[in-house]
Amino acid sequence: MQQVEPKALTVSQLNASIQDLVYCFQKFTVIGEISSAGIRNGYFFCTLKDDQSAIPLVMFDATKKYLPKDGELVTVQGELNYYSKNGKLSIKADSIKKAGLGDMSILLAELKNRLNKKGYFDEAHKKAIPKYPTNVCIITSSQGKAIQDIETTIRNKNQMINLTNIDVMVQGITAAQQICSALQLADRQNFDVIILARGGGSFEDLMPFNDENMAGVIYHMNTPIISAIGHDGDYLISDLVADKRAATPTAAAELIAFDSRQLRIDIIKDIRNIYTKLKLSFDAQLSKVTSYATSVFYSAKNKLTITQQSIIDTLNKIYTDTLFYIDKNEIDVSTINTKLKETHPRSLLKQGYFKVLCNNKTISNIKHLKSGNKISLYSTDGIVKATVNEIIILKGKEQ
Repeated sequence: MQQVEPKALTVSQLNASIQDLVYCFQKFTVIGEISSAGIRNGYFFCTLKDDQSAIPLVMFDATKKYLPKDGELVTVQGELNYYSKNGKLSIKADSIKKAGLGDMSILLAELKNRLNKKGYFDEAHKKAIPKYPTNVCIITSSQGKAIQDIETTIRNKNQMINLTNIDVMVQGITAAQQICSALQLADRQNFDVIILARGGGSFEDLMPFNDENMAGVIYHMNTPIISAIGHDGDYLISDLVADKRAATPTAAAELIAFDSRQLRIDIIKDIRNIYTKLKLSFDAQLSKVTSYATSVFYSAKNKLTITQQSIIDTLNKIYTDTLFYIDKNEIDVSTINTKLKETHPRSLLKQGYFKVLCNNKTISNIKHLKSGNKISLYSTDGIVKATVNEIIILKGKEQ
């Protein structure tokens, strides 16, 4: 008996048959964890998963309905939808209700709570981001859009900033370890600031930035760090521990990319303002000094005039008093002079007195002489040489 081969189906026929089978599947309710949530053209898209499997989910007219976040546990009412053009099976949700937190969200919440108690998120620990950095390290994938956005944004404003990229994986099981090593390496290089960047992604894609070990590395770094993971929703642990969080890599670049041309203008303006203030201050002080010097000069001149007049008056008084004293004592001087003349030895000699010398010594008392002494008698008109023959002492004159 000849076997009849089945008729071959086209891909379109196969997909149409599958689609007919799917439509036979009744509406159902399913519970699962949200992942890779997003909105496009008013449609809500995500992946609904458990620990063993996953299926895409779409909900139309999502703007008026509850929209879950990554990591939430939800209950979905809907039906299967098969898109025959690409053979993709998904859930078309009519409603989504929150059922709690998924396993990953619960673990993440516990980790955040534990790190918060250790002080990793405290504002007091955060370092200031420098206003004018010149040496910047960017830790991200060298092939990603994040590095391009950061470099373009910075170079549009500033050509002076030195940019260094440390290439790392930003998702996957080894990403967290690579990023930790890169952070420790950069911290030893004396950069002004470090940007940890990634251009967003699903809940699972961003899990390396929720790593506990990375949180410890960031917390103990000496270099200021900006976490710039482009995502919506709750902050990642890297956002909470970092010194500054930027919503996107571009926002991080804007934060540090000071405009060098504007800075030059501002510096010139500041210098001019300082010069103007200094000149005004100098002119004011010079005016005060000039006024004070003038006042001191005239005060000194007046004092000098007064002092000069006082000296002249004193000298005049001394001169007058001296003349008066001279006039007053002129008669006394004349009398004294007369008496001096009268008592002068020559005057006495003229009156008949003699000056007696014996052995070249003046004899003032007769007891100093002996009989036989040679004596000289001096008068105004000559000298008499004589010899003592006899000494007669008058009574009562022995002294």
